[in-house]
Amino acid sequence: MKKKRAGADNKLTRVIAIAVVSVVMVIVIIAAFTINFNKIYGLLLEKDMEQVRFTSCFVTKLISTEIENLQAALDLKKLDYLI
Repeated sequence: MKKKRAGADNKLTRVIAIAVVSVVMVIVIIAAFTINFNKIYGLLLEKDMEQVRFTSCFVTKLISTEIENLQAALDLKKLDYLI
């Protein structure tokens, strides 16, 4: 009878050890994910903001060039009208 009891205790100890290791692994995985997620999110946000700045400068330059071209065309038409 004692051998059966010792075997049951051994199985219970093994199950508890597996459960504890599993819980610790899940906690470590969640912590690693959280830390890496924040780092990756920060990097992506920084790159996105840089892209927005570049796009903004490009659009501003494009609109400025278009306004200058239209102004030059209007000045030519004005000269044609005056002549």
